Amino acid sequence: MYEKSKKKCAFLREVSRLTSARGIVINQEFHANHSDLPASIDVVCARAVAPLAKLLELTQPIIARGALGLFPKGQNVDAEVTEATRYWKFDLEMRQSLVDKQSTVVAVRSLEPRSDEQT
Repeated sequence: MYEKSKKKCAFLREVSRLTSARGIVINQEFHANHSDLPASIDVVCARAVAPLAKLLELTQPIIARGALGLFPKGQNVDAEVTEATRYWKFDLEMRQSLVDKQSTVVAVRSLEPRSDEQT
């Protein structure tokens, strides 16, 4: 888990410890360089980071290796999905958030960039 806030990192470490959930907390902002990531990642998620198209760009190497992308999105989810399909091919599932009725959780698998002739 990448998090730039030290306070939030401490919280994530404590939750991981209390729940015995496997995870690594890294106190820095997430960037597109994935060379230091473990080979096996099951899920990648991001909240309030960027529009869906940009999130897919940032996480593509991880999702392409088989990870599930989970991205909570707000009221503009349909527009973000439409925009993302201009640049990416992916399997998509959308579910209403249990936390906020105005939000949707977007689940992405099988992510690959569209070629120029497909856009």
